[in-house]
Parts: sequence; C-alpha cells; structure tokens
Amino acid sequence: MMKKNKLSTVYILIIFIVLFISSCLLIKYTNINIKVISDNPFLFTYLGIFLGFALTIFTFIVSMVDKIKEAIENDRSKTREQKEDTESNILSFYSEIKDDIFLIFYFFVIVTILSLFENIDIPLIKLDQFFLSKTQLIDSIKLGMFILSLYAIYDLTSSAFKISEATGIFKKEDKAS
Repeated sequence: MMKKNKLSTVYILIIFIVLFISSCLLIKYTNINIKVISDNPFLFTYLGIFLGFALTIFTFIVSMVDKIKEAIENDRSKTREQKEDTESNILSFYSEIKDDIFLIFYFFVIVTILSLFENIDIPLIKLDQFFLSKTQLIDSIKLGMFILSLYAIYDLTSSAFKISEATGIFKKEDKAS
C-alpha cells in the first residue's frame, strides 16, 4: 500500500512539473492573451464558485453514505467480498472528492498569496536571469492552477455520478426483489 502511495505521489509530481513547464512555454513563446484567465478577480470568483460546488457535492455524498451502506448490507445477491469491494470503491470516490476539495482550497490560498506578491518587489529574489519575468512566472502558475482545477471539476463530477449510479443500482435491485 505504501509503495502505491509513493508511486501515485511521483506521478502527481511529474504532472505538476510537466504542466508548469508547459504553462511557462505557452506564456513565454505564444501570443495567447492569458490575462483573462490569470486576472485575480476572475480566479477568485471561479475558485470560490468551484469550492462551493465541491462542498455541495461533498454534502450530497455524505448524506447518501448511510443509505449506500444499508443498501449494500441488505443486498443478498452479493457475497461478502463483493460487498466489501463495493464499499471500498465508494470510500475511494469519497476520498477523491475530499482531495479535490482540498486542492481547490489550496489553489484559493495560492491565488491570494500570488495576488499579494504580484505588486511587491522582494529585493532578495532576483528573477532577471530567470527564463521568465516575474509577471510571466505568476501567470504561468495561475494558468497551471486553472488547468488543474478544470481536471478537478471533471474528477468531482465523475465521482459524484459514480456514487449516484451505485446508489441507483441498489435501489433498482431493492424494487425488483
């Protein structure tokens, strides 16, 4: 189990690095008007609405957990192993949603910090010899967070539908019996 967690952490780190490098290259070498996406009011609104959406889905799922567990226990057509597997899958979806919510919250905090540093010059940090200017670096980070948050929206929605489908399947079986 620990090996799997380390491997998934490495994959996530690689995705972050590739996305950051891609964002830097897009900002540096294309004429894409990224200001619409990297604008602080837009990102605050976008992330705030998305965080609310994520918490709503989380509340929806928490309210269904007891019904799901009861439906799993009452289903006589499944073996104990199948029931445990189903419960494990549902807990996995629940964990994904929790991770997505924390990711969005961290993005919200990072956008707040970046908006503070955007107009402040820190004398100890010199970006003159760096590949990107300070503004381009901040825009690259914001673009990367925007893209990752789009994936988080997909993941949240997918998890909610999977849990909802699992509940629907149990309700159909209950009606058939």
